[in-house]
Amino acid sequence: MKAETLNLKQRLGFLTDRLPERPFLHSFLFMAALFAGAFQVFTPFFFNNDDISQLFFAKGVGFGLEPSAYIGYSNISIGWLLKNLYLLSPKTPWFAYYYLSALFLGLWAFLASLFFQPRPAFRVLLFCISCVSIDAYYFVLLHYTILSSLAFQGALFLLVGLYEKGDSRWYWKGFLLSGLCLYLSFAMRLGPFLLAGLSTLPWGLWVFQKHRWTGSRRVFQPFIFIAALALSFLALFDHYGCDPGWKEFKRFNQARINLMDYRDVKYTPQTRPYFDSVGWSENDFRMFESWCFIDSHLYSVEKMQNLSRYFPSCFTDKPASSGSLNDIFSNYFTSQAVLTCLLTFLLFLPLKFFRFFLVNFIWVIALFLYMMYFLKVPERIFLPLLSYLLNLSIYYSNPRSPLLPERHPLLGIFKICRSAFLGLAVLLSFSDAHRYFLLDQERLHQVQGLQDTIARLNPTDQQLYVAWGNALPYEWIPALDDFEIYRNFHILGLGVFAPSPHSEEMIRRFGLGDVLVDLAGKPNVFLICGPSEGAYYTRYMEEKHHLSIRPLKVFSSPFFNVFKIQLRSPPPSYSALGFKNRPASVRLRGAAWAFWNAWRARAPCPLKA
Repeated sequence: MKAETLNLKQRLGFLTDRLPERPFLHSFLFMAALFAGAFQVFTPFFFNNDDISQLFFAKGVGFGLEPSAYIGYSNISIGWLLKNLYLLSPKTPWFAYYYLSALFLGLWAFLASLFFQPRPAFRVLLFCISCVSIDAYYFVLLHYTILSSLAFQGALFLLVGLYEKGDSRWYWKGFLLSGLCLYLSFAMRLGPFLLAGLSTLPWGLWVFQKHRWTGSRRVFQPFIFIAALALSFLALFDHYGCDPGWKEFKRFNQARINLMDYRDVKYTPQTRPYFDSVGWSENDFRMFESWCFIDSHLYSVEKMQNLSRYFPSCFTDKPASSGSLNDIFSNYFTSQAVLTCLLTFLLFLPLKFFRFFLVNFIWVIALFLYMMYFLKVPERIFLPLLSYLLNLSIYYSNPRSPLLPERHPLLGIFKICRSAFLGLAVLLSFSDAHRYFLLDQERLHQVQGLQDTIARLNPTDQQLYVAWGNALPYEWIPALDDFEIYRNFHILGLGVFAPSPHSEEMIRRFGLGDVLVDLAGKPNVFLICGPSEGAYYTRYMEEKHHLSIRPLKVFSSPFFNVFKIQLRSPPPSYSALGFKNRPASVRLRGAAWAFWNAWRARAPCPLKA
């Protein structure tokens, strides 16, 4: 029996020793098998409407009238590529392939870096646990900010693996793969690309310091490659700034981000004078909070910049846009799964690397808290920092070199406990995957209903639908769908891209001037909104244009409602949009209006007759 066990161990050891001989091929086949299994279990969706907006611009449907290289936050080079691919084959889901390729290449690069280590089988096991427990969520809900960070991390781990291995046989293959990952990370969004680089700065300096005397070729080739890649990226950097329309949009968006994301702005009796100074009423601020920026005069760059001066960025107990620490770490779909795996994998970290890991941990947590409390950015931007720590613990893990020193009296108990924790992590990873599966099934149950709803609406090429906020759930259609259902569904969003050249082109196409006023005058223009947004719009028309409107619900569904706005002389009742409890000021105006109409309709005086 012992001989058979020893023979089995020798065979398994022989197989694992053969893995590093062809690291890129073996890691590619392994990742291909993982993705094939993921496609059998999950259906990928896009995370939110930011991703859908970019798809619409590239494909030329929905928000866009024709394929465009200007897709918003992403670099012009990837926009140019997607535009030409959609012109070549409009029904192919190129945008989903672009997202999935970033995820695949980033994970492939990281897995290949593990294959450069001696006896990588245990690290591959930890990688599989990480994929099932965490990366499956990023597969189910694709988001360009998260994918940008993951692609950068994969590229960096591969470059460090090449640097530490020092084997010139793999240099150019590794440089090609890491270059593609870095390009996709840069092209998707510059912010996560820079943040991921900043988070890995201590590690890069430590690796360079550790191997600085190992030969000039080994030291400088990866860094020369990175420098050349960075220079090529700079050539693609600011095409948006060269276009007058997009240059103005960048100014607007920066002012909006500065006010909305980096400031804790509240409308109170104490802050009311600040809003009065820029001509904003409380209703104007509520519209701004609900992502309505179509009134370029009201929400001008100058007014937002002036308002930002009154609300400086400061440390608060509850961030404006990301929630408290308790809110973030109570979300099992993101932070809890990462922390569970991280605490388990740290048990297999060698003692000589623990101090170095602690320095990286402090650095990353400092960035984490700074992004959360001072810059007040959404959690999806800084949560990938925790994935970097998780990958770092996998990269340096070694079950044969325990965290406790040799001959420690508790070493045997420690090994038993960490094996138990590893088994528990395996079980929890399948529990996590089941959670993601249920989340995926929830969306799949809504897909057919949303598609049938849009087909029942039957939008035509001569109609325009003004969509407010998340009233139209664009992201409930699978990422691999062809999105041809939006071909004649022309949509004008009131959110971030309202002042962009794409929206201006849509406005010109339908002959609109002031969009919010023309909603009540054009027979082929409709409004998609929720009750609260409708109330803001009604008050806006009263305050800014002294017009009373009557909303008529022309289409109803469980997913969204469509309204036709009509002008009328009496003040609004708020009932058609589902509004209740009219404000006292509206009731008083209604009573005054009724008295005036009754006085005008009175019988003529006989003496004057």
